[in-house]
Amino acid sequence: MSDTGAQGPGQGPGAEQEMRMPTVPELVLSTAQLAISLAADEIARKGDLEQAQLAIDTADALMPLVGRLLPPEHLRQYRRALSELQLAYAEASAPASAPAAGQEPEPAKDTQPTVETPPRPPIWTPGGDV
Repeated sequence: MSDTGAQGPGQGPGAEQEMRMPTVPELVLSTAQLAISLAADEIARKGDLEQAQLAIDTADALMPLVGRLLPPEHLRQYRRALSELQLAYAEASAPASAPAAGQEPEPAKDTQPTVETPPRPPIWTPGGDV
């Protein structure tokens, strides 16, 4: 058999650099941040509200762990973002009510959720921090 020059994983020009795996705290914080971002995106574009609810529930389930990792002022940002998402979800999933007879319909208001997202933890990359 001849060697065709194909290199497998770990054999290329940066093979001496070992891939750095994320730490558990980085994983928890980035997962919570991603869940918040995905839920906000689904609600903003009036996408799949079941997906938004799943993302909100995921972020909510991670809050006790986030609370163990962050100081109180940063935890408040996560909790505020989660609360705003829950309100935006409730508004987006509420059935549109028809105006009563003789009343004019209310003008459409901007339903974009205003979510203040907490600071993002560093993203894991094979070559190092981003």
